[in-house]
Amino acid sequence: MAYLTTTILEQEATWFFTAWQPQIASSAAFDAWIGGMVTRVGQHTHWRVGDATYNTSNPLIQAVLQEAELCLGQYYLCLASAAIADTSDDVTTVPMIAHGKNLRDDANEYMVRYNEILAPYDQYYGRAHWAQPTALAGAPTPEAVPQFLSTVDWARPG
Repeated sequence: MAYLTTTILEQEATWFFTAWQPQIASSAAFDAWIGGMVTRVGQHTHWRVGDATYNTSNPLIQAVLQEAELCLGQYYLCLASAAIADTSDDVTTVPMIAHGKNLRDDANEYMVRYNEILAPYDQYYGRAHWAQPTALAGAPTPEAVPQFLSTVDWARPG
């Protein structure tokens, strides 16, 4: 189950199957492709937040998760469009009129937003590089600054 629907994803940024032609030949094929994407987005979000949060009956949390899923769906659509833009000589055959780099930049913004929305619900082991609550980290005192994962070379070239 996903909170996002095919219709919501298609309408949010006016993604129409005609913009994806000739890669996708019909409205039914487009809906099936978007439907598969919606399923993957829902599964990924479910994995990120866990059973208890994803299966909540709280309509506010459900709406927040739907917004997160929408961002991840838009991320995938922007990446797909960028792949076409990068390999096409005709800008009129690109689903979203933009250069591949611009579409990837837009996709990255959607991913950043997805992560921001899910941050309060993310299972602690899903983000090992972020500071963890004291109770989860097993530390006697709160961690004010996450530890560096790599050494810092403070030496200046001589």
